[in-house]
Amino acid sequence: MPHAKVKISRALAPVGICVTLSEQFMGDDNPLGILTNAAVLIKDESIVWVGKQDDVPSNFDLSAADIQDISGQTVFPGFIDAHTHLVFAGSRASEFDLRVQGASYLEILARGGGIQATVRATKESSFDELYDLGIHRLDVLLREGVTTVEAKSGYGLSVEGEIRLLEVIQALNRDHSIDVVPTFLGAHTIPEAYKSRPQDYVRLVIQDMIPEVARRELAEFCDVFCEEGAFDVEASRKILNAARQHGLRLKVHADQLKASGGGSLAADLKATSAEHLEYLPEEIVPRFKEAGTVAVLLPVAAQYLLMQKTPPVKAFLSYDVPVAIATDFNPGSAPCLSLLTSMTIGATLYHVTTDIVIKGVTIHAAKAIGREKKIGRIEKGFQADLSVFPINEYRLVVTSFGGVLPHRVMKRGRWVFVSPNCDPVMAA
Repeated sequence: MPHAKVKISRALAPVGICVTLSEQFMGDDNPLGILTNAAVLIKDESIVWVGKQDDVPSNFDLSAADIQDISGQTVFPGFIDAHTHLVFAGSRASEFDLRVQGASYLEILARGGGIQATVRATKESSFDELYDLGIHRLDVLLREGVTTVEAKSGYGLSVEGEIRLLEVIQALNRDHSIDVVPTFLGAHTIPEAYKSRPQDYVRLVIQDMIPEVARRELAEFCDVFCEEGAFDVEASRKILNAARQHGLRLKVHADQLKASGGGSLAADLKATSAEHLEYLPEEIVPRFKEAGTVAVLLPVAAQYLLMQKTPPVKAFLSYDVPVAIATDFNPGSAPCLSLLTSMTIGATLYHVTTDIVIKGVTIHAAKAIGREKKIGRIEKGFQADLSVFPINEYRLVVTSFGGVLPHRVMKRGRWVFVSPNCDPVMAA
């Protein structure tokens, strides 16, 4: 007997340019796995087939499918912002003038500004106020084609404060179309009340915060700001080891302001990712490859902090270390809620090609949040997260500082955003 046909829910056909990132189509001469005149077939939440439109197998039943003709347009996997501090209240705009007049990040922190200022403002805001801010911010990201976001806590710095932020993140993940991946960052800085006894705060994180976060299943990852003025390597190691014992995967804010040893620690512990990395010693890079650690680069923060140093990007690429690019959205050092802008700044700051940047917000960003087998590619078996841009020159998403925006965004096989205006500011 003949096999029953697979009933397709949705289909994109024909697709002008399909940036698949699929291993089936990627190669030295096609690093993004680009197909033209393609088709993408979707059943429920997943991609079931991608290829040339003329090659669609006969065993797919398209009779009841929602078919979108997007000839002349470009389809990407839904973009992934792999490093944000999404939930906070207050503004730190006043710090900008201090910075351009010569004050350093650590000097502003020592004056009671920086993270501590945001902790105070966040504490004064209600759960509902933080939730509403989070929903609005996710809406902004969705309109740029972002379908998955990592979100860190870290502006609570107490058991109750950190739990509350993670509960806001949990609610956002529940209620918004974008998937929100929660990271516990109780080790963001030493709270003011513990400045004279930082080891007591480290014990609080290890003995009280991490067990409670794990018990309530509020986070997938634990991150630590391993930096002068925050947590040294010894304290960071203790915190991360405790987190691993409670089932959390590991991330490290590393070597941003100085060579703090955070990158070496990330490699030692085989952390999922290490992030910032401006001062990472180049000799550590091969260990990232051995450890399977993703380098998450945050170009907006580097620009906003007026940094003169860049991460060892050429070494990362030489050793085939996955490189992700993210916004680092936060109120003090990267108040930029635009992954597209971050992509352009990353390309220019790091002198890398557009294909590297696109991989940095798709396949490599997926690996940085432990979802590389689920999102980041347009490939059979992957989640149907897609962004459709009204352009026929795919590089414009990198080169135009957000000058092109998607016409449609799909999440889990469902259209979650359709623009009322699909005319790009820049077109080719």
